[in-house]
Formats: sequence, C-alpha cells, structure tokens
Amino acid sequence: MNQNKLTFESENLVVDWISFNIQGLIDTKLIANYLFQNFGFNYTIEKRINGKWKSESSNSARQNQFKVSFRQHEYNPEAKSFWVGTKIDFSGKTATQIYKAMRAQKFDWNIFKPYRLSFSRFDLCYFRERKSNEQKGDLELFMNKCCQKAFLRSKKNIAEYTRNHQGFILRIGSRKSPNYYRVYETRNGLRFELEMKKTILQDFLFIDHPENFEDTLTRHFYEHSKKVLVLDDLYTDWLIHYSRKTDKPINSLVTSYLTSNNLQTIENQKSVFRLLQFLSFSRRRPYFTKYLLSQKYYLIKFPVKEFMDFIKIKNNNHYQLTQIRNFLQDLKQNTPDITIFSDDYFRSAASIPFVEIQKEHKSLVAKVLIAEQLYWYQYPFSFPSSFISYQTNYELQVKLQIIQCMSNNSLEKVFHATDFLDQFNVSTQKQANIKKLIVESFYQLQHDNRIKNKFKLVTKSGKVQETNKLVPLKIGQSKSIRFYEVL
Repeated sequence: MNQNKLTFESENLVVDWISFNIQGLIDTKLIANYLFQNFGFNYTIEKRINGKWKSESSNSARQNQFKVSFRQHEYNPEAKSFWVGTKIDFSGKTATQIYKAMRAQKFDWNIFKPYRLSFSRFDLCYFRERKSNEQKGDLELFMNKCCQKAFLRSKKNIAEYTRNHQGFILRIGSRKSPNYYRVYETRNGLRFELEMKKTILQDFLFIDHPENFEDTLTRHFYEHSKKVLVLDDLYTDWLIHYSRKTDKPINSLVTSYLTSNNLQTIENQKSVFRLLQFLSFSRRRPYFTKYLLSQKYYLIKFPVKEFMDFIKIKNNNHYQLTQIRNFLQDLKQNTPDITIFSDDYFRSAASIPFVEIQKEHKSLVAKVLIAEQLYWYQYPFSFPSSFISYQTNYELQVKLQIIQCMSNNSLEKVFHATDFLDQFNVSTQKQANIKKLIVESFYQLQHDNRIKNKFKLVTKSGKVQETNKLVPLKIGQSKSIRFYEVL
C-alpha cells in the first residue's frame, strides 16, 4: 500500500516557467507554427546580432493570450558563445497553459523527435495571500532573517533583499546554481518561487511518468523552501502546514479530532484516544476500493487481536476483547460525516458506514469500510510509537494534553503545567508520578527528534528559565512549559 503521490494541484503549486534546449541547428519555424496553430501561442524567433538579441521572425494574432520565445544560439567565440542550439522559453501564464496541455497528453512530443531535447529550466511558484495579522515591518524582518539563515549555513551563500516600486524582493542563491529561490511581494500577497536548472531536471522523464515527475518536483520545492526560509514565522505558515501533513510515518497518531471533541471526562478521553489509535492502525492495512454512488471507500479486514497488539493491550482477556469489539461496533456513530458543499453541489456521506465482526477459525475478524477522505486524512503532527499506547489513565491524560499542545499552528508550543496538574485531586505521591510521566513523554519526543532539546519554564511569578532537560521538581514549580517543534 502506497501513499498518494503529491501533485502540483494538491499542493497549490503553479508552473511559472518552462525552458527547453534543442542541440544543433533546427527548423525553428516548424515548432513555432505548431504552437501557433494548435495552442494559439504567438511567437518570436530571435538571433544575437552584435551582442544584442534581435527578432528574425514572428507571428501573432490579436485574440491570442500567450506568447513563446525562441532564441537561436550560434557559435561565436568573439561573443563568448560556444553552444549551438535553440532555447524555447514559456513564461508566466504561457508556461502554465502549455504544462496543462502536456499533463493532459494533448501535446505532440513527436514534434521534437528528430532533435536532442532537454529541460533547461523549470519554475514552480506558491502564492500566499496577504493576511489581516500582518504588520508594517514584518515582511522586511522576515526577509532579513532568511538572509541571516543563509549566511549562518555558509559564508559562500548568496542572499539579499531589495525593494522596488512593487515591493520587497528576496533572492537566495546564485542565478547559475541548480536552485535559485525568490520571494517577491505582489499587490495581494507573496510569491515563493523556485527556479530549477537542468542539473535538477535531467533525470526526470515527464513524458512517460508525469505522476512521478510532479511528485518528485513538488517534494523538492518544499524541501528546498524549508532549507532556505525561516520556519517560525507568519509568512511560512503554508510551509509548516505542508511539513505536518507529509513528514509522517504511516503509523503516527492523528490529532485533528481533538479540537472538536469534548475531553472533560475520562471516558470521552479514552474514546477519542482509541479513535486516534484505530485511524493510525488502519493506515497500515491493505485495502480494497469500493464505491457507494460517487463516494470512494476503502474496505480493510483484520483480526481484532492484531489491533489489540498494535495498541499494546497486554491482557487479551475476555473483558478487553469485549471493550475493543464494542469500540469497533460503535465506530459508525463516533466518527464525523464527510460533507462536500458548494454553490451548486452538496453531498454528505458517512465516514465509516459499515462495520462487521465475525469469527473466522476461532478468531474475531473485523471488516471496516472507511471513506477515502478519512483514510488519507492529512493531519497536523506525528508522534513516536510510544505515544500510540498507554497503560494508566494518568498516562493517557498526559499524552492527550501534549497532543493538544502540539496541534496548534506555531512552532512554539505551550504546556500549561499548573492548569493541568490542578485538575488532579490526588496524593502527593500520585502528583509526583504524574510529573514523572510528563517528563518521560517529553523525553520520548526529544529522543525521536519531534521537539528540540530546548525548554522555557515560566514560573508563576512570570520569570523565564531556559533548560535543555526537564525534571519533575521544575514541572511543579512552573506555570507553563514552552517547547519547540522540529520540522
């Protein structure tokens, strides 16, 4: 079973530039006329004369919205031009349009068959709309921090930001390097753009494997963005969101349900945690695809004992087996509906419409039908395997509290220690055990590189103490603990 591949559309990426190189002398007009006649692309064919590019021929129609450029390079040692061939540039909306045609297999690649064709450049762009919480000076500060990050990584890094009549522009990297990054201000927000050169693209066979092409380039765009941009900033909320929904092992815990469930009673807490455990377990199972009208579902089948082993229930006695069976039988009532709504369309479907449990060879076997949206739900955080189970109610409550803390959008998290501990009317010894559980849970997150080895303990008087290691005594003396997610 494989995770769904990423696409430009699913990750809100836009193709902003495509360049091809064709080796040697060719009949440029043959390709230009194909684009003009089949896609409505106006064109210009240019040659370098006396060091300047001058138009040799062109064709245009008033109704055409797109334009493609051809530049013919000839051998000219005096002008330091040694490569012989033609560069074809699709920029902006023209690049977006031609890529759609290529992706939909409406582009005839045979037009290039006689020639040695290769990718020269491919630009992907993410647009972030301006938001109401942005303040004057925030953007310049963000760009300055990105430059400082580049300089800290290496003194050889090139990073600068400037301002023109349209707004701020951040440039990271050399224009000649395989990856050249730009962030520039527009009237409505920010464009984050990665310019990828031939050395990055040369191994991708887009014609035969467009899904692999998009998945690979999408991951490359986001990973390079994480590498060059500062993450703990309001302008990179989109990047944090991507990281949380993709950088996860398949058996990690789902956390989005915590914001919409009542966790006041221990029974509700157990119910929510059990649902998180089941969703994590289900993603490890093979499935069969089923349809109910237009809604896609996955049918998974598993021995109930395997689920119990997964969540580390040590005593597989009759009582525990009954508890798990009751939980599975109640899944239909305890999961939210999938709702799709627009101006001219509405659909509501059960996320788990079918559960069946029966004996097979003296063992209980469950069949569960799960809606595709729930099965592949992209959740905001993942945890080590130690968080998937608990042995006592106190351990459950500690882990749920930390999970809730981790579910906010900031890289800085806050664990409200005083409020959490005050809810337990228990002996001093049990309070000490709960504090130990808190320390152990944070250690597990540190050990698996989910959080940084850095904490800020805020006392009840407001003083802040920094430490890289928690101890139970300090937990009791702190109003809150601030810690930081690792992406």
